[in-house]
Amino acid sequence: MSLAEHRGALAPLGFLRVAINLGNPVLAQGDARSPRGPSLELATALAQRIGVQARFRCHDAAASVVAAANEDGWDLAFLAIDPARADRIAFSA
Repeated sequence: MSLAEHRGALAPLGFLRVAINLGNPVLAQGDARSPRGPSLELATALAQRIGVQARFRCHDAAASVVAAANEDGWDLAFLAIDPARADRIAFSA
């Protein structure tokens, strides 16, 4: 798969929509105005690698991130692997 194909698959709108779960302090800290942490760092690195901008959408809990997935609200998210969500979300490890 070429870089352009990866870009199109990961960021179909031309930018990477990233759901940030502020409810898990291992993944992200801060608040919606100034989030920080490994989720943001990894998403930013991926966006740079595929040549697009990362746009962050903060959520207060994993349930909110999952609900946004049901509405096509993000392209990338960092969540704990949960078999109950596996029918709607493709997890990687």
